[in-house]
Amino acid sequence: MSTFLDRLAGVAQEPLFLDPADREREQRENTWWLTTDEAEHAHLDVTTLAAVLAELAGRLAERAVAQLAAAPVTFYAWYEELARQLRCSTGSCAPSELPFPSRVVPVTAETVAAAFFGEKKPRQREQAVAAWVVPLI
Repeated sequence: MSTFLDRLAGVAQEPLFLDPADREREQRENTWWLTTDEAEHAHLDVTTLAAVLAELAGRLAERAVAQLAAAPVTFYAWYEELARQLRCSTGSCAPSELPFPSRVVPVTAETVAAAFFGEKKPRQREQAVAAWVVPLI
């Protein structure tokens, strides 16, 4: 049985579709929703989760470069409070062009991880998404 951290790290092995001309398909194929049960949740911590997110971003950057993707390519992660899910995605866009219907407030990986654990809510302004945003290329 895989753990939550294994599943998150495994995102780096999933197919990575990059095509700036087809952003809808990118979003559909490159977005992952991750959750865990209460028992497993109790054995996780903010520092480890943030480190796994950083490792994932690094591995996806290597893959984007290997695919000779055109710049820019951005990885981003956020906590979806209503669904109680950690979500992450990669797309052919600049950090300022993320596909959210509202404004993005950049936060640290630790802030997203803390929100996942219910320790801290990311500072969000009304109609804004708090996301860890990493330019890969």
